[in-house]
Amino acid sequence: MQTRIAQSCAEVEHARRMFRAVLAPWASDLMSLRHRRLDLPSRRYAVGLVLRPATIDHTTPQATTQTHKKAA
Repeated sequence: MQTRIAQSCAEVEHARRMFRAVLAPWASDLMSLRHRRLDLPSRRYAVGLVLRPATIDHTTPQATTQTHKKAA
């Protein structure tokens, strides 16, 4: 029983060390985002982003649009 308690304490300490190792960078990232007001939903504008047209898949048939004349 004593071995299990000692092992459990070691596991808890290991989990605490891992949590602290993740918590500090996460908090730093969060504060950086808040400073730049990026923690709120808003429209984003990319600087230097080049958008290329999507490639067209010629293997699938494309739907053709048909115009219907309304009866008078």
